[in-house]
Amino acid sequence: MSGAIQSDRDIDYALNRITYFSNQHARPAYFCAACASEDFQQLGVTYWRRSHQLPGMYSCLTHQEGLHYVLTKNAFLQAPPATLEDCYAVETNWTIEGSTNEYVQSFLHLSLSLPNAKYPVSLAKVRAVTSQRAEDLDIALFPEQADRHSLTDGILDRYPIEWLELLFPNISDKLPRGVRERINGMLRCSTSSSSIVAYLLGLCILYDNADDVIQALHQ
Repeated sequence: MSGAIQSDRDIDYALNRITYFSNQHARPAYFCAACASEDFQQLGVTYWRRSHQLPGMYSCLTHQEGLHYVLTKNAFLQAPPATLEDCYAVETNWTIEGSTNEYVQSFLHLSLSLPNAKYPVSLAKVRAVTSQRAEDLDIALFPEQADRHSLTDGILDRYPIEWLELLFPNISDKLPRGVRERINGMLRCSTSSSSIVAYLLGLCILYDNADDVIQALHQ
């Protein structure tokens, strides 16, 4: 078979490359202590929840408390800690305050809903939907449209800065040009995509709620 891995050396190389690229910009392993306790009482085992690993998710939506996280390299090869001695806690106060923000709620709802969609959404479709919506809201599509507000302006105005900083470290009201373009570029790029976080942040600014986003993308 053409391109097949032929030796142990090839296998080791492939696994090393997968490990290297899969860990770039990865979040720690997150879990909810209350969920883990309930799992152990009801099932006798604990497990990692996909929802807790999504970008922007720092509190459990079921128990309304900050998540805990583990920094060990192979955390997912074991069950969430039976004790809380070898993990760290996310500060509950600001996570709950952030999660009550309507735009953060839309972001998290969209993060949870899109993986369950029946069909994937093409990049060209996303660009067409977002650019038309931006035009309707008088949001700049190109840098030279200086008389219009940009998408990043809306993001900085509407999301809690402490929460945003965890998605884009060192974010401020004067974003570095590269970060600003990575976010604003989602409105006009149909061949090279921005990060999924940039799309989620922007979509929740362009639409009133996550359900409207999903309807627009899948209609």
